[in-house]
Amino acid sequence: DVTLTARETPGHSPGCTSWEFPVKDGDAMRSVLIFCSGTVALNRLVGNPTYSGIVADYRKTFARTKDMKIDVLLAPHPEMYKMAEKRTRLGEGGPNPFVNPGEFNAYAVTLEKAFEDALAKQTAALQQKKG
Repeated sequence: DVTLTARETPGHSPGCTSWEFPVKDGDAMRSVLIFCSGTVALNRLVGNPTYSGIVADYRKTFARTKDMKIDVLLAPHPEMYKMAEKRTRLGEGGPNPFVNPGEFNAYAVTLEKAFEDALAKQTAALQQKKG
């Protein structure tokens, strides 16, 4: 009885979709997000962009992340949410390291900065090439 809610989070790829769902954790309900991605990777943002509207898509996603209240971040690549580190800490006892409200929002801020830096760098390179 799990309800998945699709969250449109384009940018990294068109139509990129993240999935949010609640889980019961003892007496608490936790919000889990499987985040598609927000990395620029090899995407071209200007000149001949990877796809039309890519910059607007990234910005739409980063605006959305600011209002998301996520307790558990998961993603397609384990390094995106420090899975190995969390599994080690989980084995050591103590609070569940996967439950980390605010982790997703902080991660999204770093992704947004990396995006803006990549956009500025690509824009400068394009202008230098034209000039």
